[in-house]
Amino acid sequence: MNNNQVQLIELKVKNFRSFYSEQILTFSDDDVNARQVTAIFGANASGKSNTARALWVLQKMVRESANANSRPFYDPFMFQISAPNEPSELSVKFNHNGKIFIYAFACDQNQIVFEELK
Repeated sequence: MNNNQVQLIELKVKNFRSFYSEQILTFSDDDVNARQVTAIFGANASGKSNTARALWVLQKMVRESANANSRPFYDPFMFQISAPNEPSELSVKFNHNGKIFIYAFACDQNQIVFEELK
């Protein structure tokens, strides 16, 4: 792995778009090294595009969360009556230069309620 390569190991999503309960998408067989290829397939409206959207939101948060004018991207699951009162939670685990990092955050429509990098 070169110094600029990041390997995606795992994505967790909860109360975001078409996902209400926590969903975990694993891109690794050993929790350290990403597979060469992972295919995501399913029926129409099964969450494929929302998985990509979750990765986009995570990238946006990494780039913009320190900006005082940044607003969270809150798009909760709409077919559960309690969902709009609960935070959306997104997490990504990745390998960078042989070190494993986890970036996670939770937000509601007004603010980031939790954010960590470990």
